[in-house]
Amino acid sequence: VLDLVLEPGFLERVRSNGELLTEGLRELPGVLAVRGRGLMVAADIGEDAPSVVRRALLEQKIVLNATGPRTIRFLPPLVVSEAEIHEALGRLGRVLG
Repeated sequence: VLDLVLEPGFLERVRSNGELLTEGLRELPGVLAVRGRGLMVAADIGEDAPSVVRRALLEQKIVLNATGPRTIRFLPPLVVSEAEIHEALGRLGRVLG
């Protein structure tokens, strides 16, 4: 794990992927606000968060957390790829859309 974290460009990739996730969430239907740092990102949504979390898991196999009545949180691994972020955003879009 330390070898990976100490790899040149690792933290820059984490920051870049966090921005990709944040911007992608802002484009989804029903997302009202997005905030976070790095890859820990929360989105306020226009519907019941626990219901969205349940549907995301059952219908699209995405693991999210409901951290408030209308807030969902993403906490992907630091080694997540851009392709995996795009895939997760697409799946969440199907749940919210």
